[in-house]
Amino acid sequence: MTINCQLQEYSVCFLGYFSSEYSSLTHGAPDFMSTKSHRSIPLAQMGFMSQLAHLSKAEKLIALFERYGDIVAISQREKFFAVNDVDAIGHILRDNSEAYDKHFPLYDRVKFFLGDGLLTHAGDVWRQRRKLIQPHFAHYSMPEVFSVTVEKTKEMILRWQRYAREREAFDLAQELLTLMLQISSKVLFHHELNYSKSRFLVNAYGKTQRNVNRAISMSPWCPSLAQWKARITHAQIGQAIEGIIKNHVPQTPADMLDTLLTATRCPMALLSQHDVHEEMRTFLGGGHETTGSGLVWTMATLLQHPEYVERLQHELTAVLDKRDPVYEDLPLLTLNKMVFQEGLRLYPPIWITGRRLLKPDILCGYSMPEESTVTICMYALHRDERHWDEPDLFNPYRFMQEAVSARHKYAYLPFGTGSRGCIAQLFSMIQGPMVLAMLMQNFEFELLSNDFSHELFFTIRPKYPVYVRVKER
Repeated sequence: MTINCQLQEYSVCFLGYFSSEYSSLTHGAPDFMSTKSHRSIPLAQMGFMSQLAHLSKAEKLIALFERYGDIVAISQREKFFAVNDVDAIGHILRDNSEAYDKHFPLYDRVKFFLGDGLLTHAGDVWRQRRKLIQPHFAHYSMPEVFSVTVEKTKEMILRWQRYAREREAFDLAQELLTLMLQISSKVLFHHELNYSKSRFLVNAYGKTQRNVNRAISMSPWCPSLAQWKARITHAQIGQAIEGIIKNHVPQTPADMLDTLLTATRCPMALLSQHDVHEEMRTFLGGGHETTGSGLVWTMATLLQHPEYVERLQHELTAVLDKRDPVYEDLPLLTLNKMVFQEGLRLYPPIWITGRRLLKPDILCGYSMPEESTVTICMYALHRDERHWDEPDLFNPYRFMQEAVSARHKYAYLPFGTGSRGCIAQLFSMIQGPMVLAMLMQNFEFELLSNDFSHELFFTIRPKYPVYVRVKER
């Protein structure tokens, strides 16, 4: 699918979700004896929407839920609805997930940015790919993830020690995203990406996201500078991926690239070379974007709360006492893990998802027709005061075991849930907390930035650089 086709479909369906052109459906929908018609779902009114023009899309959705309730019609004509009820979310993503697929407008632009891989596939193709790739994200693979994370973080610490000696300020987001890309490349493909190459690719992924977003906000039928720039950075990422494939040396045990390449040579020819390329684009991009953005926001938020920095330092001293961490330390660093979880709550890397109904269903007491599109905003869910006391405040102790047990199981979904939940959840929950622990143990931070506005792309990215200065402990 070309980017123009993606932009056309997306503009009609997703960004049109704040359009004033609403109308009722004229064709019949199934009736359920105990439910109301989907036509009765409260409709977002243009007058109210105009008052929210200064807010981001995620903040607009929060305002819509506060005004209209847990289900709101963004467009009755397009059968586009937003849901914030925890039971309905669990029903969509887990309990009745076979009635929904991922044909959601957001994923059309994700295909251009992250490739048409496991994230965007559906049906039998998705099941086949998931079965093929899953072993590389199983529990028994996590010690290697841990060791590579420690190795690459130590390399970054050496660079930061130079920054500390020279009192040099740097962009925390740029550094952490670069680190996460290096870890993903080494773990999944046994390919060493040096700092300059990794930084170049991080910038290419970021520019691709930004320009695809800009292109979508314009007329999809008119070529634009943003489209042209998106194609350039897309091609640059593709060239880097081809280089990784060309220079790959088979591993024992097999890494993920070995598994993908073997699938192209088997008698059934499960994958083509193009499929391999797309999966690598997905896992390189998604691997560094999600955990990386989550860690950026975690650290930026933590550094604004010196009382939690001090408590975390006490834990790190008690458990590690300035030594390098080992795998067995992970369960002992409880506050460290809770800090990362709280960062993911406030700024869930995947801030929105959605599904299309394959057959009629019932949500929040309404009969929903086939072909309806339902969006779920994790950013809104994680800031719902029914599940979180003072939801806008940073409080890692929300993730103490007793608090987690008392909370609805679908109130916190940074990795999604159900069969389509993030395949790399374990990966992320080792990377993020371990990098956080090692950096906080080695450095004192001076946060220089004071504007933490965000931009909503595939992930939530800081709108401006997060500048810090460090001092060795």
